[in-house]
Amino acid sequence: MREKTFSVGKSLLIIINNGGIMFNWLKKLFVGEEKPASGVRARNSKGHYVADDKSTPNVNEAYVDGKTPKRKPRRKPAAKKAAPKKAPAKRGRPKKATK
Repeated sequence: MREKTFSVGKSLLIIINNGGIMFNWLKKLFVGEEKPASGVRARNSKGHYVADDKSTPNVNEAYVDGKTPKRKPRRKPAAKKAAPKKAPAKRGRPKKATK
């Protein structure tokens, strides 16, 4: 039988990628920390926004750094407060003021 031999670098990458949370610090050490998306839109020579090319799924051409920024969570609308009850309107002729 023939045994499979791995280089240290290849086996280390397999451990890092499949290790989960435990090896995140090791992944950052070797691969480097990924920068968050800037959110700055790309523009053409006329100053118009550039659209994303759907034929390249890994890169978003609509943004300068090629990464789509994460969406911010929407705030839930505030609950409407019940209006205070008003006293019922008086009916009839107003009473004369007495001195």
